[in-house]
Amino acid sequence: MNNSKITLVKSNNSYDGVLSALTPLKKDIAQKIRNAKRVIIKVNFVTIYNPLAATPVDSVRAVLDFLKPYYSSQILVAEGATLGGTFEGYKNYGYFDLEKQYKVKLFDLNKDATSSVTLYDRRGKPFTIPFSNTVRNSDFIISVCRPKTHDTVVATLTLKNLLVGSLLLDKRSHIHQGNMIHRNLFELAKIAKPSLSVLDGTVGMQGNGPIDGTKIAAHWASAGLDFLAVDTLALYLMGFQLEDVGYLTLCKEGRLGNAFQDGSVEVIGEDPKLLRKKFKPHATYRSQVQWRRD
Repeated sequence: MNNSKITLVKSNNSYDGVLSALTPLKKDIAQKIRNAKRVIIKVNFVTIYNPLAATPVDSVRAVLDFLKPYYSSQILVAEGATLGGTFEGYKNYGYFDLEKQYKVKLFDLNKDATSSVTLYDRRGKPFTIPFSNTVRNSDFIISVCRPKTHDTVVATLTLKNLLVGSLLLDKRSHIHQGNMIHRNLFELAKIAKPSLSVLDGTVGMQGNGPIDGTKIAAHWASAGLDFLAVDTLALYLMGFQLEDVGYLTLCKEGRLGNAFQDGSVEVIGEDPKLLRKKFKPHATYRSQVQWRRD
């Protein structure tokens, strides 16, 4: 694969940080999005009751302002909340204002039509699970979220944000088949992956994420058209090793993108070493990094 180009900027607030991260990529993004018929911005509400667990609305506002010169059709802002109703989450987190200010439609992926995809249980036996047709059939998918620690896969970033929220809610837990969750996320990434990844690391979640962790002011934002490059840079910035995170390691081995750790990623902006700030891992971190044992 050719080298991937991503950005890394200092960020003291979500709007300015995300807009600054996107700006150096404007020519590349404009070229990719101009012929898209369906564009989705996938946000993250694991729970509708904790703002720290959610994508800040100002992150999305920055994306929409950035896209104005390059895309004039309606954009879907999409999520399928895990804990609580999606539209209640939109209300709690201030998203209704986006419909008034921009040409967007708020969408609940939990109410979407689905088609079946094949995943694997902990014994390696295949089973099927419903996956969002809207996501599957979109031309350009933008995944926007915070970097957070996780209770099963070490870290949840732009790829996982997209994939888990696109599964039918009452079947979502089925992907958690022991360490097979990593293969399942990898298999889903072959079906749908972010066209543009945006990580708002102005404030992240550390400790017992993705819901009950604590605030960490990391003061960075990153964006890129290669989800793996963005997510693996984030792992480095958070103080984690790529090989500790199974689903991203499998994506690297499966050549779904370039990993920052391989030296195949051009980082525009800040020196990653200067913005590295170790996130406190989840309490179960030591068992999580043994993901290859099954």
